[in-house]
Amino acid sequence: MKIEIKQHNHYSNHLYSIKGIINDYEGRLYLSDFFSKLFLKTNFFFIKLNRRNYETNSIFERNRGLEILEVGGNYEEVLIYFNELNRDLIMDLWFAYEQPIFCFCIDKNDLEKLHNTLMKRTSWEQILNKLQTYVLFKSAEEDVLWFGKRKGTDSIDL
Repeated sequence: MKIEIKQHNHYSNHLYSIKGIINDYEGRLYLSDFFSKLFLKTNFFFIKLNRRNYETNSIFERNRGLEILEVGGNYEEVLIYFNELNRDLIMDLWFAYEQPIFCFCIDKNDLEKLHNTLMKRTSWEQILNKLQTYVLFKSAEEDVLWFGKRKGTDSIDL
């Protein structure tokens, strides 16, 4: 697996593209390490999932204890809150959806505001302009992880 990391200057926020993330052992290991680093800095995160790539009912059935805040259209659109890291589950969810958005909340006092923001169709940039958070998302290219953070936020080793 060849990983390419590029920084994109984007107004008041930092945006990175990480190309080469595929659903194989090395890709899952890279994601697992990256999610762990973010979780150690934050301890709280939301996942907003849109557009399933394939049937996901079995993922949710195996993980009945999830704090699912919103479900639309037979798991077509889902919002989940996490306060512990389940690496296998979050990697399964990352690859199961076309448009996952992972928001790692830095300040626990912002959890409700982040929840309300994610209930709307909000861009990564709007999220970062409102809150101190790290945002990971997938866009049109399946093998590219986009990582956004507000300038001044602690850096993460990519």
